[in-house]
Amino acid sequence: MKKKKIIVIGGSSGIGKAVAEMAAEWGNQVILTSRSLERAEATARAIGSSAIGRALDISDEAQVQAFFDVKCLHKW
Repeated sequence: MKKKKIIVIGGSSGIGKAVAEMAAEWGNQVILTSRSLERAEATARAIGSSAIGRALDISDEAQVQAFFDVKCLHKW
């Protein structure tokens, strides 16, 4: 299977966290998001080097647009 780059919205807890963990276990690179940067980064550290944590509140349209325009996605 070809390795993918996966964005998991709400990836710091619950089902999103499980999806992020499984995706990383399968060898994919993961950006996981949470409204809390601290929670996102802590979860990414726990998953390992294939995960990156970023803050994102999807109820804020400007934040969502900025997230997908941001440099972290371009160098990822």
